Amino acid sequence: MATTQGEIRVGPGNQVKDIYARLPEYRPAVPPDRLSPDPEASRSREEPRWVPNQSLDGDLLMYLRAARSMAAFAGMCDGGCPEDGAHAASRDDTTINALDVLHDSGYDPGKALQTLVKCPVPKGIDKKWSEEETKRFVKGLRQFGKNFFRIRKDLLPHRDTPELVEFYYLWKKTPGANNNRPHRRRRQGSLRRIRNTRNSRGGWKLFALSVISLDKI
Repeated sequence: MATTQGEIRVGPGNQVKDIYARLPEYRPAVPPDRLSPDPEASRSREEPRWVPNQSLDGDLLMYLRAARSMAAFAGMCDGGCPEDGAHAASRDDTTINALDVLHDSGYDPGKALQTLVKCPVPKGIDKKWSEEETKRFVKGLRQFGKNFFRIRKDLLPHRDTPELVEFYYLWKKTPGANNNRPHRRRRQGSLRRIRNTRNSRGGWKLFALSVISLDKI
């Protein structure tokens, strides 16, 4: 570094080869309106999944109620009890699936409900993730908390980070998530420390009272 500091080297062998820095071809005497459009500017990078003000709020509310009722009936038929139906209707992915179907149907509630009849409940977490993947995710959640990047790097490299985030917000509402949250373990530890401190203080008070009573005797 000391020998080359302050020098400017010229030549193709000393230039930075950046494959991302590309200049358009220079074409003199061509008006801007006759230039071909830039393919990068016309490239669609995102797909809209919702357009506001396409339906009235009352119609949208009635549509979501009908979609959740269909999901509740399908969940009750699959599980065999009303609790399974209520769980299927209250899932976030059930509402998201209903809104996606409405968007794909051109915001026509009747057409969207006809499509939902075929599959009112989307695929659940237990079918998207294997049992081994779920165990690894829970293990990573206990070790690293909600550091999904670290969980993916150490335990689930074949999964994308957005998949882990989506899985967490759907998994945390399942019954198995109640006993696998790391913050609850911290609260129990703090409560134990408080109880131990109180017990130790009570023991010192009893010891002091006994010493005072002996002095009086």
